[in-house]
Amino acid sequence: MEFSRSISSGPERAAPMDAPQIETDEIDLAALFATIWRGKWIIILLTTIAVGLGGYYTYFLTTPLYQSTAVVILETKQDQIVDLQSVVGGLSGDTSEVNSEVQVLRSRGLMGKVVDRLDLTRDPEFNGSLQAPSLIDNTKSQLRRRLGLSTPSVTLLAEEEAQRTRDAVITALLNTVTVRNLTPSLVFEVTVKTQDPRKSARIADTIVDLYILNQIEVKFQATEQATVWLTERVASLQKTLEQAEAEVSEFNATTELVSVEGLRALERQNKELRDRIETAENAQFKLNTDLTALMQAETRDARAAIVDDNKLTRFLTRAESDETMAKAFDLGFESVVQRKRLDAVRADQQLAALRASEAELTGQISRQSEDLITLQQLTREAEATRVLYEYFLTRLNETSAQQGIQQADSRILSNAVVPTAPSEPRKSLIVALSLVLGLLTGAALVLLREMRNDGFRTARDLEAASGYTVLGQIPLMPAKSRRKTL
Repeated sequence: MEFSRSISSGPERAAPMDAPQIETDEIDLAALFATIWRGKWIIILLTTIAVGLGGYYTYFLTTPLYQSTAVVILETKQDQIVDLQSVVGGLSGDTSEVNSEVQVLRSRGLMGKVVDRLDLTRDPEFNGSLQAPSLIDNTKSQLRRRLGLSTPSVTLLAEEEAQRTRDAVITALLNTVTVRNLTPSLVFEVTVKTQDPRKSARIADTIVDLYILNQIEVKFQATEQATVWLTERVASLQKTLEQAEAEVSEFNATTELVSVEGLRALERQNKELRDRIETAENAQFKLNTDLTALMQAETRDARAAIVDDNKLTRFLTRAESDETMAKAFDLGFESVVQRKRLDAVRADQQLAALRASEAELTGQISRQSEDLITLQQLTREAEATRVLYEYFLTRLNETSAQQGIQQADSRILSNAVVPTAPSEPRKSLIVALSLVLGLLTGAALVLLREMRNDGFRTARDLEAASGYTVLGQIPLMPAKSRRKTL
């Protein structure tokens, strides 16, 4: 007994220089398991406490949150109701525009419209001033007052107070909204997470509805501004055009010239004549080509293929066996050639007559054009003004017609669905993590206690540490006095 004490107490238990030393870096899994098993009640106790705390937090302290999602898609290609050029173009769907639309969906302006439509300033979940102060809040406020750290109250106007409340509600709403683009598509998911399942679905639907309505309003405002500007521009161009036309009329009234309408009629007639000449030239070219092909055909098969006449085809099928049919085919082919020649002659004569008429009409137009040079110089400015005026007038009419047919660049793929179960907190996950945390904490505590123990539990531990053989052991008697051991 005394020997054991001397070995296990203080520095005296150190082994002599010649005693064998046993060192190892290996982990004894059996010893580790035995150590953990000896502290099983501590591990069970800590695990039970951790699971209890996790369950209490999950089921009693946390507020369940319900998540609802609405889906909207960008329309890069839209059907035109009328063939008019829009004032505001559609979306191309590139990365920058997709990212911009995500920011629009999360903008404070859009969220402010949602707050106003749903009157969220009266909802305690978003308006913290409507919530009853908790015990922790009361304690904090009392502590701050006692320490002199409370912020002095500032009197605000009703409008400023309402604006501050609205801004705070918008910020709270933004914290519950998540917008995600499903790459690489043009689909956006708008997710809202609140304490009420119906509220979550209602807010998500309202966001996408107002987002689409906002697109229409932006186009409508742009169209309205363009209409106002075009109206002013058209009125100014109309005055300029009237002045230019008055100068042309005055000059035309004081000179003896051929009217512009007559010259234009001659020009139209000349254009029609040139079109007829072009048609006649094409017909002449085709007739000459066909005639040349007929003259170059040497065999009856080639001639029948070029003529493509049923009668000659029938003659051809019997020409080899019947000389009469062969002669009939030759006569029929010669008749076709003669008709082509007559048609070519008539085409030449018609083309020559048309060219003569065209030359005469061209000379007449040239003579009248010389008399109109001065008038054209005056009318050039008026015509340019007229073109510009007509263009702006057309754009004004198109823009005015578009005010009632604006289309949004997005459409709803699916409305939000009222969730049937909360998305947060994830009770099973929290309890499972609490269980794991309790087990790890208990095991760590048991191992730490074992590391801090400077005694020996078994003779083998004593022999390994001292290098001496243990000769005997005195068992531990569960008695408080020596008499109980007798």
